[in-house]
Amino acid sequence: MTLKDTLAQVLTSDEAVSKSMETYDSEGYITIADKEEQQQVLSKLEENDFYVYDEQFIDGVYRIYIEL
Repeated sequence: MTLKDTLAQVLTSDEAVSKSMETYDSEGYITIADKEEQQQVLSKLEENDFYVYDEQFIDGVYRIYIEL
């Protein structure tokens, strides 16, 4: 399963998925605005064998750093 597919399982709209993926391509992390969604995304990433090596809360946004 791709990263985008994994995010689509939790995030409610295509726009939210695209916004979350935007920073992954340029900065190497995905962004999530909501704490509950962040926890659900972390769980789904783990279920789908993605390695999360860091997570941060900066400027009101959760950053999840993953290794593909």
